[in-house]
Amino acid sequence: MFKKYKEGVIVFFKGMFMGAADVVPGISGGTIALVVGVYRGFIKSLSRIVEKKTLRLLVGFKLKDLYRHLDGHFFFPLVFGILTSIFLFAHIVSYVYVNHPIPLWSFFLGLVLAATMFLIKEAIGWNWKFFFFFITGIVVAWMATGGVPIRSSEGLFSIFVAGLIAVSAMLLPGISGSFLLILMGKYYVMLEATKNLDFAIIFAFGLGCVISLVLFSKVLNWLIKNYWSISLALLTGFLIGAMHKLWPWRETVTTYLSSSGVEKPLIEKNIFPWDYQTLNSQDPQLFLAIFFAAVGFIIVVTLERIKNKKNLS
Repeated sequence: MFKKYKEGVIVFFKGMFMGAADVVPGISGGTIALVVGVYRGFIKSLSRIVEKKTLRLLVGFKLKDLYRHLDGHFFFPLVFGILTSIFLFAHIVSYVYVNHPIPLWSFFLGLVLAATMFLIKEAIGWNWKFFFFFITGIVVAWMATGGVPIRSSEGLFSIFVAGLIAVSAMLLPGISGSFLLILMGKYYVMLEATKNLDFAIIFAFGLGCVISLVLFSKVLNWLIKNYWSISLALLTGFLIGAMHKLWPWRETVTTYLSSSGVEKPLIEKNIFPWDYQTLNSQDPQLFLAIFFAAVGFIIVVTLERIKNKKNLS
């Protein structure tokens, strides 16, 4: 009995590592799941949620059998760890997001840059299919994010859609759900909602997450098993094409008033650090930015080495 509880505690902390990764753009929860050795079990349990047997056991109130079917002693501590970590880290990241944006965005940029390099390294041969989907990912991401107004709808339906899209990244090693939230203009919205316990936004986002998991867990599992190289190429291209959204120094071109009366950026463009200092009369914090970008890069390199050692052992 003690051994079972001990295993549950270990799985819980592994879930916390996954949750922390999902809060920070650059490292996906799927990547952490691979590193700590819970990826296959997580995908397997998620896939079983949409099986007919699961519904049959649920309707029949056979909760013990349902628990065993979902591998509950593993699955539930993991999910609880993920959720706990998300709520804890949202407070920290939200504060840094507002008060120290340049070091934070630099840290994110270092994470994504390193993750992209290792995704390219993971590719199984640079054949024409890989190259085609790699370039397609770059072009699509650049067209979707380059020069497009960053304003997004603030309604609950748009939050629901954001959850629907972003949570799929948790299942994919490589791309971060938080990074997708940045591209959709929902990252800070979700940080604040989580920190302030805005249950309407949290529920809308959570509903999108649950539906996405139910609909796409089996599809994503099938893609990973059968078209890993192509999926990897598309994801890598997407990361490269959208990476400019993480650039720390920006100039606000136009603004808009949100529904709460707060002035927010509508269109931004990336600028050089020295231009940032000239335009804003503020320290561009260049050396601090380089330091935190390096820290982010080193974290991903370290995680990759840990994963490789696990694979060799």
